[in-house]
Amino acid sequence: MGPEGGELIELPQLPATMNGIRRAGKFSLSPNGTLSGDVNEIRVGDRARQQEEALLEVAREADRIKPIETLLASSLSTFQITKASVRND
Repeated sequence: MGPEGGELIELPQLPATMNGIRRAGKFSLSPNGTLSGDVNEIRVGDRARQQEEALLEVAREADRIKPIETLLASSLSTFQITKASVRND
């Protein structure tokens, strides 16, 4: 955009297989009602780019899992993350 205005150009939309989030999890429920498990999340396309940009702004290593905590907090009343890692950032 400049002082003279700009032009809106429609770009081709990526197929769903090339743009989105894929999550897979394996969970177990203990006799006392505790749910535990592992989740693997893979982001591709624009979703991956957005997350990469957000991670570039993170100053502390501990803050790298904040997006995971935010996601969990919207679905679970209480939870504890015992281990989390970000790869290929």
